[in-house]
Amino acid sequence: MRIVKLDYAGSSYAKNTKELTGKTIVPEIEFNGKKVDKYQDFLNEARLTALALSVFLAAVSLADSNPADPAPLRLLVLDDVLIGLDLNNRLPLLELLRNEFPQHQILLFTHDLVWFEIAREHTTDWGTWNHARLFEEPTGPDEPHLPRFERIKPNMDDLKVADGYIRIGDLRAAAVYVRAAYEATLRNICDKNGIEVVFKANPKEVKADALWRGILRRHAARMKGKKLEFLDPTLIPRLSAVRSAVLNRLSHSGASSLTATELTAAWQTVRDLRNSTVPFQKGKPIA
Repeated sequence: MRIVKLDYAGSSYAKNTKELTGKTIVPEIEFNGKKVDKYQDFLNEARLTALALSVFLAAVSLADSNPADPAPLRLLVLDDVLIGLDLNNRLPLLELLRNEFPQHQILLFTHDLVWFEIAREHTTDWGTWNHARLFEEPTGPDEPHLPRFERIKPNMDDLKVADGYIRIGDLRAAAVYVRAAYEATLRNICDKNGIEVVFKANPKEVKADALWRGILRRHAARMKGKKLEFLDPTLIPRLSAVRSAVLNRLSHSGASSLTATELTAAWQTVRDLRNSTVPFQKGKPIA
């Protein structure tokens, strides 16, 4: 799909009647080199969404550069965008928002938990995005569930949450958060370094073992090629130990037999993996 041009006759606003005229923008579309007459009937939902989003973001960008308004309101709200698009279109949108709208306060809402997790993992390292989940609560025996602002749960670092549970002795809860931090760290390493793993349509179905094996393959290839170590070699036996003794038991019935010492060791190992000084090259595969 290619946008050849946008047919826009101009707009006007009547203050007395509060009426906006000239609200229509008609795109001229080509698909596979052929002009599309009725694009709204020809294009699917995904392409229509992409088209609308492109026009909207272009308008926001133009409004921000208006010399008549030196201090525009830089607020960008996107609600449930890209639900109908595949994963490959979601990450470019995040990068576009980061690069083209650095001065905007951006509110990105979604009911899709997978999309939320993807956006959270992709933007965590930026240091400028916050993440939160909104929960609903019952209002009465026969009343519908409604969202409550007091039930907005800020996204907290899983290791910090796990540390709090370890301190109060709730080892089962601590175990779940350590495991979550471990899996998120593996995903982040694989994502930032272009590590190949088994394909799944839902990335959340890629198991931690597959991620870890991919990381080990990259480390072995680097060592075989006599290049710099990909991983701190001291982390490999430590992770192997806590994976077999702790992490594989976290969400199972055996979790009740875990000790604070075991969980603390797992917590420290995942923390050290996350904070490894090995220079990962973000966004570029390492040969």
